[in-house]
Amino acid sequence: MEKVLLPRGYGRSYDACKYAIEHDCDIVAPDRSGVIALECIIKDICKNFDSLEIDRITYSDYIYSVIINHHKFNGVVEVIEIRLYDICQYFEHEKIERGRRKDVVFDDIDRCMQVLCPYRKISMVTMEVEG
Repeated sequence: MEKVLLPRGYGRSYDACKYAIEHDCDIVAPDRSGVIALECIIKDICKNFDSLEIDRITYSDYIYSVIINHHKFNGVVEVIEIRLYDICQYFEHEKIERGRRKDVVFDDIDRCMQVLCPYRKISMVTMEVEG
């Protein structure tokens, strides 16, 4: 598991989107505005890289699905689907879509946890360190 610890404004969401594209992951944001911001960032990333183009963006049940065509050097086109969830929708769909087993990137995990625990201040968290 990769961890990015940077202050606000240093490109954490950009890094999350870039990682999700490179590793074919879904992304979870704290709220709907975070999902919309992630969609804009993915569009910018695809605009900046010649090998990436957005095929389509679909919206169903408040889930954004971004389909990206990755044109590889050998002429092969790899299709990448990245779903963008807000934290509440993610857990709702985890119950329903047990067959979808993609890795997931949490953008602003501290804010995601605050949505899940709205009436308490999160004073400390622990995380496993690999290695």
